[in-house]
Amino acid sequence: WDLHKKLQDAVLTTGAPLSDLVLASVGPGGTFPSRPILEGMAPDPVSGGETAGNEAGDESRAPNPDSVVKTALQNVKVDEEALNLERKDRVLVQTALAELGFSPGPVDGLFGGKTRAALRAWQQNRELDETSYLTREQLEYLMSKAREVKEERERLAREQEAEAARQQERERMAEARRMDDSAFANAKLLNTQASYRAYLNRARPRSHEAEARALLAKLQEEEQRQAELERQRKERERLAEEERRIAEEKRKAERAPKPVCIGAKKGARCWAELANKPGCYVWDMYHYVDEPAPKWSGRCVGGKGSGTGRLEWSFRSGDKWGSSSGSGKLVDGRRHGNWIVRTPDWIMEGSYVRGAEQGEWKETSIDDGYVRTGPYVNGKEHGIWIEKDGDGWIFKGPYVNGKEHGRWVSKSPDGRQCWVTNYSHGVEGSTGDEYSC
Repeated sequence: WDLHKKLQDAVLTTGAPLSDLVLASVGPGGTFPSRPILEGMAPDPVSGGETAGNEAGDESRAPNPDSVVKTALQNVKVDEEALNLERKDRVLVQTALAELGFSPGPVDGLFGGKTRAALRAWQQNRELDETSYLTREQLEYLMSKAREVKEERERLAREQEAEAARQQERERMAEARRMDDSAFANAKLLNTQASYRAYLNRARPRSHEAEARALLAKLQEEEQRQAELERQRKERERLAEEERRIAEEKRKAERAPKPVCIGAKKGARCWAELANKPGCYVWDMYHYVDEPAPKWSGRCVGGKGSGTGRLEWSFRSGDKWGSSSGSGKLVDGRRHGNWIVRTPDWIMEGSYVRGAEQGEWKETSIDDGYVRTGPYVNGKEHGIWIEKDGDGWIFKGPYVNGKEHGRWVSKSPDGRQCWVTNYSHGVEGSTGDEYSC
């Protein structure tokens, strides 16, 4: 080693005490300048210290230079061990050496031959004693350098991470812009309000938003214009249809059905012209002289009431006119199907066939609750009818062509007493005695 050679040369040429030479060789910038490195050497018997052989005149008593160097290096090693380096500290030392350009081999926290060689090369580079072992000052320097390297690496890692995040964001924004351009191109290709609304409802960015809104507004204006044109066309068609309808009704009115009720006798069946639809007629099943014209809420087809609606007419009760109404369907001006008829005295529910009562009917007196139910045939009661008065009496018997005919039974409210009355074409005949029902 160089240190070994230097010590040998110094002893032979200068004659200086070995202790001074050893301390001088390891002291500057030194490893441990305050520590004696010649422990174990024989002291001078006179002075109590070491003396060079030429001073005592006995060269055989001078220490061997190889032994001096060996002892010095052992002390350097002992001093490094006194630093109590943990494995993580050794890792930092190896890291610092590697960063400074001195390869320590694997950074594993183990100081092998490569690490020692790296330390010696670093010491040589810094003009320190090439011991391959660390002093406290050298350790602190390398640890500081390792921390600097670690902090620099962490800083660079943070910058790289931030740059990667920025690059990722740039790529994301570029992809978002590409998707936005594609979505807008599709919207323009379809060129519908729905396509532009779908684009405007997309998540941002929407770089074509202004253009999309302008195109949407243009389509909406065009839609409104077309809607107005369509409304005007339909209105023209409606007016033309209304004119055709009025003309047709006029022609049908000119062909009014006969006989009309004007000038007809009381009780006549005739065609009555509607008060609210001149030229339109309904079948009057019982005409009163000077009877006010009826009213119909439904349609008029072919000069006659048609469809469903409400019919209002008048009848004379003594010296006064009464008002009646009914709701149902008119076919060719005649009542047909189910109707509900209301007069000041009765509520009647049943069906008509071409203006005549037909089938089962129910008639209820508004004043006293008298109820009668039974069948009509061609507008006249015909068949078995059941009638019940407000007191609970029940009357049951047959009608023939609108008149009582045959055996009628009257039953008391408690159902215990009955009487039999015989009718002949509406004329009451004999009445039997009371008997138990």
